[in-house]
Amino acid sequence: MNKICLAGHVRCPICDSQLDVVDNTVNCANRHTFDVARDGYVNLLAATGRAPRTPGDAKEMIQARTRFVGRGFYQSLVLAVGEIVHRAAGDMIGQAHPSILDVGCGEGYLIGGVKHYLDERLSGWSVCYLGSDVSKEAVRHAARNHPEILFVVADTNGKLPFASIDLLINSFAPRNPVEFHRITGPGARAVVVIPTSRHLIEARQAFNLLSIQEEKERLVVEQLGSWFDLVRVQPLDYQITLGQGDLGDLIAMTPNFWHRAKRGIEGKVLPESLRTTVSLSILLFRRREEIQFPLSTAWRGGEGVRSRGGGLGLLDVELTGSVVVGEKLAVAAPIDRGIELASRFIRTQVALHGP
Repeated sequence: MNKICLAGHVRCPICDSQLDVVDNTVNCANRHTFDVARDGYVNLLAATGRAPRTPGDAKEMIQARTRFVGRGFYQSLVLAVGEIVHRAAGDMIGQAHPSILDVGCGEGYLIGGVKHYLDERLSGWSVCYLGSDVSKEAVRHAARNHPEILFVVADTNGKLPFASIDLLINSFAPRNPVEFHRITGPGARAVVVIPTSRHLIEARQAFNLLSIQEEKERLVVEQLGSWFDLVRVQPLDYQITLGQGDLGDLIAMTPNFWHRAKRGIEGKVLPESLRTTVSLSILLFRRREEIQFPLSTAWRGGEGVRSRGGGLGLLDVELTGSVVVGEKLAVAAPIDRGIELASRFIRTQVALHGP
């Protein structure tokens, strides 16, 4: 395990202190101790004492996804994200051990591919690569296949045990804008990959697979908008031809796995081949140094809670350096204090009053 990356970018989930490796354990100054698994990852989720909102991917889902991506169907995504990260890396060159974190990394395919992409183009550059996922099975698989990357079991919907992240990747995974902002450093970028309504449309129509949220791109931009500025959107569209085994893995590797019986998928005879569309949006964001809250909305992990009367939102804590900008409350520097207050805001310790 890379001690420099651990100490620089992973934090104790109990007290938020810096971590260090001693023998086969990870410890903090307050004597909180976590075992390093045989495969080299660290489970920091159990220490929180709270069950995650979602259980994460099952072993069968991980195995199916590993087979699917191993056949190259998402290699174009790896190259596209790798290129975006490569361009953004210009601001990180010269830093001591800059960090790239994949939140919701699954089996590690994308962060592993990005590392390979950058290693070929930026030789001698010492980067801390990290990945997190709520599924212990996914993290175990990722750590086995990418031992040079530091993987952690953590819940994206809870408090993320990271700090000073320079570039964050989030692909086909839950988003937590408050935590994304808190764990990233000034000027950090976030690369978010989401499907469009056309993604796998032929397969979804043929097998009654789960639908994709309408206007997903607009909703994601709104979800992150108080914390990150959208820099650009890069569409990625291409066709793939899937064999019978590929189709089975495609269904099994997604949330459709949990809904097979209900949606009449289980036991259905699959065709020998099917041509379908891969349609994605790759969104590049830059971290705001001044966070903003809509005055009529309190955000809980992206869920809007309307204030009474939709009037001026009044926090029940003092906001040093706060200022009203347009229709939003902006929390200005010092940003660490702003993030602390924002976290309290998000955790519903807020009083919202109408005019």
